[in-house]
Amino acid sequence: VAVIVMRESRIEGYAPGFRSPLYPWMQIAGMIISIGLIAEMGILAVALTGIITALSVAWYFFYAGDKLQRQGAIFHVHERLGRKRYSGLEHELLSLLNEKNGENRLAYEEIIARSVITGLDEDIDFQELIDENANILSGRLHIDKRTLIDDLETNLRHKLTRLGNGIVITHMQYEQITTAELLICRMSHSKTPNIPGVDTPLRALMLLVTPSSELGLEVRLMGHLAELVQTNNFQQRWDRAKTDRELRKILISNEHLLHLTAKSNTFEESFIGRPISQVSLPGDCLIAIIYRRGDLIIPHGNTELEAGDELYIIGSPENIRILSNRNEQSSPDLQSKI
Repeated sequence: VAVIVMRESRIEGYAPGFRSPLYPWMQIAGMIISIGLIAEMGILAVALTGIITALSVAWYFFYAGDKLQRQGAIFHVHERLGRKRYSGLEHELLSLLNEKNGENRLAYEEIIARSVITGLDEDIDFQELIDENANILSGRLHIDKRTLIDDLETNLRHKLTRLGNGIVITHMQYEQITTAELLICRMSHSKTPNIPGVDTPLRALMLLVTPSSELGLEVRLMGHLAELVQTNNFQQRWDRAKTDRELRKILISNEHLLHLTAKSNTFEESFIGRPISQVSLPGDCLIAIIYRRGDLIIPHGNTELEAGDELYIIGSPENIRILSNRNEQSSPDLQSKI
């Protein structure tokens, strides 16, 4: 039913990964077969399902119905008949579906990998916090520092979003930038700056900046962050982390990240002395950051790899597994950790 509704709505942003053949007869056959399978479940299972369904419908009509204003793809079908249309759904589908099927599905991991992480080692007031972060953003985005200070002050006073577990985030957009940037200020409970409107201790303040041309990017990034922040063990892992590397690992899903060290007698030996553009990695894997003698390097295509470089490679889970398997087969003393 959902496939038929989504197709007939003709939403511009509906971009499925594949299209089933024999539409709509395949879907109609699926509905009929499903009804038959339900009937084969037996009278007890069918009766119990019917009771739950009846109670749910009753609860909706007598309690929830007048409290919700939900609109979906079905309204696009109605719109074709001259009825109501919800244009916001097009933007949601365009952002979410294209992220899964397109080239930008690793945008989150890339942004986390090159994020700037700072810590409060001493007491700092609200204005000093703004000034320090404006300095960092100005250097990265080439935007006037005064503009950034004004925007940061406004956002931190009025546009903070709580992600949970003591993490708050604010978001800004600029037309003149082309890539998103994330600043993470890790705080201890004893050194939390006096941010207006925040009356509870914070673990971190995040500043997200995205280009205006990337519609919905901030929603996807903040959604990923909120999902990770609200996991059961996040608080303990975050508090135990001692370096920015450990913090990045927490914020990047492990199945998307591989940590390798370029050294002799391992699979990574072939990387040494070659620019990144000439390093062969499976699928969509890419070297996101390099730690070289304790320094963090944001690599480019002409960045030449050296022995001892610690490489953080991101990619889809299947390609990360392929790369990890290659490394295990070539190195009995495993130097990688997923």
